[in-house]
Amino acid sequence: MMKRVTGIGGVFFKSGDPKSLQAWYEKHLDIGLWEPAKGY
Repeated sequence: MMKRVTGIGGVFFKSGDPKSLQAWYEKHLDIGLWEPAKGY
């Protein structure tokens, strides 16, 4: 059985390239798609 991340404890990262950050979350933490916040 593959282990999955169930939470990240409220740790969030700001990024100048939200698409790359989103891809990293998906690849390494198996967290699905989300809409990046506007204005940050």
